[in-house]
Amino acid sequence: MALWKPNPEDPVKRSEHVGRRLFEEPTLTGAQDQKPLGRLDFRHFEEKRDAQISVDRLGQTSVDKSVMRYLRPRAAVASGRFRPPRAFTGWAVITAGKLEKPPAPHRSHAVIPSPEVGDELNENVYHAHITTPPDLDAYSMALHLRELFVAYGSITRIEPEKAKGEALKMNLRQWFDLTFGPRANQEALEWAGQVFTFGEVDARSNRMARTLEARGLTKGDRLCVYLANSIEMIDLYLACVKLGVIFVPINILYRDREMSHILSDAEPKLLITEKEIPGLLAEASKQSGAKLPDSGLTGDDVAALVYTSGTTGVSKGDMLTHNNFAINAMNLIEAWRIVPQDRFLLAPPLFHVHALGNGLHCWLFSGCRMRLLERFDHHTAVEQFLDFKPSLFFGVPAMYVRLLETTAAQAREIGRRMRLFVCGSAPLPAQILEEFRALFGHTILERYGMTETIMNVSNPYDGERRPGSIGLPLPNVRIKIIKPDGAPAAAGETGELWLQGPNVFAGYWRRPEASEAAFVDGWFKTGDIGVRSADGYFTLSGRKSDLIISGGFNIYPREIEEFLMEQPEIAEAAVAGEADRVRGEIPVAYIVWREGATHDAVALEARCREKLASFKIPRRFEAIEKLPRNALGKVQKHLLCPAS
Repeated sequence: MALWKPNPEDPVKRSEHVGRRLFEEPTLTGAQDQKPLGRLDFRHFEEKRDAQISVDRLGQTSVDKSVMRYLRPRAAVASGRFRPPRAFTGWAVITAGKLEKPPAPHRSHAVIPSPEVGDELNENVYHAHITTPPDLDAYSMALHLRELFVAYGSITRIEPEKAKGEALKMNLRQWFDLTFGPRANQEALEWAGQVFTFGEVDARSNRMARTLEARGLTKGDRLCVYLANSIEMIDLYLACVKLGVIFVPINILYRDREMSHILSDAEPKLLITEKEIPGLLAEASKQSGAKLPDSGLTGDDVAALVYTSGTTGVSKGDMLTHNNFAINAMNLIEAWRIVPQDRFLLAPPLFHVHALGNGLHCWLFSGCRMRLLERFDHHTAVEQFLDFKPSLFFGVPAMYVRLLETTAAQAREIGRRMRLFVCGSAPLPAQILEEFRALFGHTILERYGMTETIMNVSNPYDGERRPGSIGLPLPNVRIKIIKPDGAPAAAGETGELWLQGPNVFAGYWRRPEASEAAFVDGWFKTGDIGVRSADGYFTLSGRKSDLIISGGFNIYPREIEEFLMEQPEIAEAAVAGEADRVRGEIPVAYIVWREGATHDAVALEARCREKLASFKIPRRFEAIEKLPRNALGKVQKHLLCPAS
């Protein structure tokens, strides 16, 4: 039976807007027609043409156009050409060439491999949005298509639409069930020398959910968690998701003053610290691990309340919804090619959205194997890499600086097995990227996000990973740069990044005035200053609050910091503004000198004068032992005390 037929006159096009990604994400169209039982809608980015596959209530499959100009198999990106994929029968058949004839419907969900294709995993997996009519359960549809389209190791983007005013949005529990069910016996998590399957992770969280329920927690209550990375923290998060309890992680570096603010603001029903864990586990061991009743949550319900670092004021609680987390995970899985065969090493703290929003959800959505570390210890980091043999790692710049201490032989061995290093949560100096590439043979993929938005922008997986740049907008994220006068900035002009997208949070907890002030006509004002290049790459200059205005000139500290980091005698550098009676502010550089280096501020100033405009020259170079950083390695400039 001929399931596909190549069409050599239908060449593959690349979209310059998204680098080497061949096709833009599909645009959803409405599910107005209630006759189809299920429908897949696609829209080609460049040609603005639609294609649709539908299945009626009798199981008849129809294809209104050849869909293959609109979809791509994973392996085609690098080669620039399509290869025939496996054909999925049942609800729809998607092939890499023009459909000669839709195959007969098949209710058994069987996967029929095309004889021309080898058995390599992941090379022919498609991604698609679906829409559902209002009288069909969205969760049932998701489970059904998940089995068909994800049979060979990837995830289908399943996002039910609103139809006739009724929202059919999945919550995180339903998304996680798409992994817990089919992969119940698959090894999922390594923690403290133990290995747990997805089924065991699911059952543990069910027992924990019943334990919290027995303690009186119900939908909408807050649970504050003050814990280091551990399997118990994962148990608690999943339990909250399943009950509809709002998860509130607290930075374990916070002390009484900072904790008291969060506790008084969030008003949790319960606070869990390390000393409560033994009792919780004892109670949970007596509970059933069976599936919980439906919580009645939707994608718009708040899943977590994550407090900002508070570096410029009082810490505020960001309300992140089930949809925020789900859409972010799906974006990253597609953008970074995360598949079940990946081995994922996670070291950042779970109280931060880096590990919680990106790490935990990418693991659960993709079904890959993860080793969770309590923290990143530079003394044992190389040993962890060599022992676990990961293919995927998320880190912050401080971690990558430490990894530069790895021997050349060890770095080659680690790099041989790695597929992707990702960096975020703080700017990655271009010099560190270059040194890391030379040592490990991998170019770090830098991305950009915020607590309020999770992920916004990423350098491409395929294509140029530009040093110093955060890359291109992720699917469905819109970004514009606004100049100080309120006018939109053209390419090459600097301004504040504003953005829109389904990843943007629901607002600040119990702070309607702050929430209103953060948005303008639906655009979230990030407070980050940046510029867009002519080919669409974004580069950050720093925080709006970090901007130094000296004698009427705008000074962006990151430009000076990047230059200082290029100097061989400097280990770390930060530039902050200091009040000045004449010029308003002046730039001051805080320098961590390399061990054994000569502290020659005069020579350093002379080099700055050769490369920087005169108003950008730091007026002083202060030697300090180390830069003050938060738990994610971000420099806390408000703690840099100007010298007397």
